[in-house]
Amino acid sequence: MEDIVNTEFPQLKETLYLDYAGAMPTCRSQTEKLNKISQQCFANPHSSGQHSVPVSEMEDLRNIVCSHCSTNTGEYSVVFTQNATHAIQLFGSLFKWTPKTCFSYLFDNHNSIFGLRSVASKRGCHVECVYKIPEKVSTEQKDYDQHIFAFPMQSNFSGKKYPYKWISQHQKNGGFVIFDCAGATCPNLSKEKPDFVILSLLKLTGVHGGVFLIRRDREFLLEDPNPAGGTLIYSCARTGDFKLLPMIYQRLEMGTPSYIDLSLAIEGFRIREKLGNETEITNRILEISKYFEEKLTGLKHNNGKPLVKLAPERNSIQTKSQERKSNGGNSEEISSSDDECSFGGIFSFNLYSDKGILLSHYDIQFSFSVFQVVARFGGHCNPGAGFTALDWDPEEVKKIAYDNEQRGKCISNLCSISPRPLGTIRISFGASSTFNDADRIIKILSQQFLNGGPCPPIGSLIVPFHVSQMFVFPVLGCLGFEVKNWSVSNYGMKYDRVWKLVNPDGLTIPTTNCTRLMSLKASIEDDKYLVLNYRNEKEIKVLINNYHVNEQVPEKVKKEGEPYGPEVSEFLVQTIGRYLFLVKTKHREEGRMAFSAITKESLAELENDFDPLRFRVNLVLEGAPAFSEEGKVEKNLQIDGIKITKWRHRIICMTTSINPKDGKILLDPLKKLTEKRGRNGAVTFGVLFAVDCDGKTHQLQVGAQIRYST
Repeated sequence: MEDIVNTEFPQLKETLYLDYAGAMPTCRSQTEKLNKISQQCFANPHSSGQHSVPVSEMEDLRNIVCSHCSTNTGEYSVVFTQNATHAIQLFGSLFKWTPKTCFSYLFDNHNSIFGLRSVASKRGCHVECVYKIPEKVSTEQKDYDQHIFAFPMQSNFSGKKYPYKWISQHQKNGGFVIFDCAGATCPNLSKEKPDFVILSLLKLTGVHGGVFLIRRDREFLLEDPNPAGGTLIYSCARTGDFKLLPMIYQRLEMGTPSYIDLSLAIEGFRIREKLGNETEITNRILEISKYFEEKLTGLKHNNGKPLVKLAPERNSIQTKSQERKSNGGNSEEISSSDDECSFGGIFSFNLYSDKGILLSHYDIQFSFSVFQVVARFGGHCNPGAGFTALDWDPEEVKKIAYDNEQRGKCISNLCSISPRPLGTIRISFGASSTFNDADRIIKILSQQFLNGGPCPPIGSLIVPFHVSQMFVFPVLGCLGFEVKNWSVSNYGMKYDRVWKLVNPDGLTIPTTNCTRLMSLKASIEDDKYLVLNYRNEKEIKVLINNYHVNEQVPEKVKKEGEPYGPEVSEFLVQTIGRYLFLVKTKHREEGRMAFSAITKESLAELENDFDPLRFRVNLVLEGAPAFSEEGKVEKNLQIDGIKITKWRHRIICMTTSINPKDGKILLDPLKKLTEKRGRNGAVTFGVLFAVDCDGKTHQLQVGAQIRYST
């Protein structure tokens, strides 16, 4: 099996992929097939003649999908959709809702299923959130003639597996079941026959797309869609008459199907079969999960406190051998979800320091990125399971959402409302996972987070330093320029980070989101102009003061400061390919830690990767041992006679992984730092400090000293 993984997934040698609940990695055979497709001339399936390869392959794929789910196209119609969410929305838009419909959904569901609640409510249906399938239809429900129950095969938040038997239990009570199986394994539909099934091609084969399985004897529950491209026998524009094609998949697959993706999905299933049948894949994931769970929960700090807290706590998964014994050696029963306490290959947890303090997701994400670990952070689009596991009640969640509405992001991105987490780290295993993957992530967690990580104890600050280089970075995210002397004040270096680039939604564009920003050099000319230079090929100058403020911009942009005219936006489109606004920010806060510095000796520890532009520091210092600038300050500090009021270590981010010369991401320097200097996931490198200039402007020059006051 590992030979197949090494051959088909060579990218997994460097990258530790642990997000199978999000997507299956693409395989080499899919790339090779795409190359073959590029040498052929496939037409739009609606344009083809008597023989159409895309149409033929789509029919093959319908049968392949059913085979992997232990069913057939005689039992289920197979409809290809844009993604799994689209399949659920298709159900919501076409189901024959009535005021006599009762829609129940398990609290532990994806947001896409929760979306059906809104649809049902708008149609006047009764809706309810439940924590398990009721034994019998309640008295209240008996007033309804349609009972729909939606639940997942496995929680995408915690990995909890729900019983297949719920399907027939609900059906015996006269209800219909929506079975959400959009995960890393296929459901076994040989015994239980849900009415509607949701699958994700992305999570099964690494190719974008979803599948909507409809039991043939339940097709009558769905209304016909509106006429659209590819769904009609005929239509008359003048009279409005039309007739839809007879097969339900012909009517629901509106527009041109993504036939190249579907062709690649066939190849993904072929490689999946090499890795084992669905039962074997599920059992292997369970074995890896059991092994990983034991290692993960065994991570303890030297004082005995746990590094990891699972959310929710999970019972230990039985080993395959134990299951075989309890099931008389029948491996087919191992992968069933009839045990209501069983968990699969998804782990949701947070990390804590040896003092019991929640570690920041941002710092953990940084560490994972440096070591090329692909995992997921946040609420995982499952607020029911997430907020329940993390002990947030609905009113608290609504208040947090209201307070952070202007951020324009899911609140789980906040990581925590101190000291309580809002989300988790999610690690998930899949068809191409190995035991080595579990060992690799345990090693990283042990080395980077146990007992605070590898960073040595903080010593005392060693001074004096002298300034050997000075840099100003006028535009946030862009390259700056070097100076020999410069005006400084309580606000920092003059013009430093005064401007930023924001998109029409008012969001500042980080360099990691657009590495081409590193091709823009910002400088100041004659204390009058801001100059943006693109690779010495194209340049634009704008006035620093007395410029015309562009009022014809979205309100969200105006909130960020004073926007420049459209000529700058056009320049940015022509150079970096993004329509952005150059905004001069409002007055900066006085006394903030606006200065950044690092010693030349510390940079030299990176050997050939010495480059102050990479770390965007204002001052390069010289004259003390490497990393000594991060030491504890014991007396009053000054720089060239100016009082330093604040001094602390600087935490670097992924921006420093971008090579300023070509914009390419280079992780080796950060790996070196993280392996030596990681502290609970964060890496300190250099310092930040603030000054008190007594309200005056001073000239700072190369050669100036930082020392203790006498």
